[in-house]
Amino acid sequence: MIRVCILLAILTTVSCFADESEESIATRRPVLTIDGATVEEGELKLLIDASKVPDKTSTVARQAAAMVLVRQHLALASIRELGGDAIHNILQRELRLADDQAKAIGMSLQSIAKSKGVSLTAYRSHLTWQIAWREYLKSRLTDAALRTFFDAHSDRYGGREFLVSQIFAGHDDRQSLIQLAETLRADDDRVTKFTEEAEHRNGEAAGAAGYIGWVSRDGDLPQELMASLRKLEPEKDHAGTIVGPVRSSLGQHLLVVQETRRQQVSFESLTDQFQLRSDFAEALFLDLVARQTNADVRYLDSTLIKP
Repeated sequence: MIRVCILLAILTTVSCFADESEESIATRRPVLTIDGATVEEGELKLLIDASKVPDKTSTVARQAAAMVLVRQHLALASIRELGGDAIHNILQRELRLADDQAKAIGMSLQSIAKSKGVSLTAYRSHLTWQIAWREYLKSRLTDAALRTFFDAHSDRYGGREFLVSQIFAGHDDRQSLIQLAETLRADDDRVTKFTEEAEHRNGEAAGAAGYIGWVSRDGDLPQELMASLRKLEPEKDHAGTIVGPVRSSLGQHLLVVQETRRQQVSFESLTDQFQLRSDFAEALFLDLVARQTNADVRYLDSTLIKP
């Protein structure tokens, strides 16, 4: 397991940064170490700034970003180990190229880092990960590898179809949907009760009482809902199964599965490989992280660890 320790420390402000903004000084603060190497607040800032979270200063956002940042550093360590001198040379070349491109428009990596409110060290580390990950994907995300991954996970891309209905609620109504889901799961006639509840909640706007129809591919429903449906065991009959509540960017969703059926799908029939490529990239990333089983991760900021 990755050893994670909380190191409580009093961090002092270095007086030599007196001519910089308070934000710039703060982003130099070390927030964690990985195998003895320091990671600055600035790296966390760059990651959060690039995210789509609405409240970028919240503790939850910082904790989630810290987890991703640690994994990126671990994955980068694996890429360096696997790539050896070749990846080292590529990283040096690409960083020089990035600096040359900045100079061509009258800037430098240092000035770009300053404009983002972080140190050059944090910005170079940010760029290094982006370059390394791009090069790793370029070498591994081939058509042959994609086909192999697809064959092992074909049910994610249309291997099963689900006939479903939905009850939709706002982001603040999660607790009510949790209680409703518990009530429905305890009822022997869950589909009928689900339909009645959908009609009650939506009134005339319910139309077909929450009926959605057959879904199988990404895009038929929000990604989070399709992922939850695909987690259902393939060999079982899931008629009457209540799924959720599941949170998406739209709100809270509760689903009932009325029927399932198999669907023949082939690699060649995929007209859009976006989700397949995304899933494969995630699998590659997690494999890189898993290689660093003995990494020593120490949090200098205890607020970044979920209680």
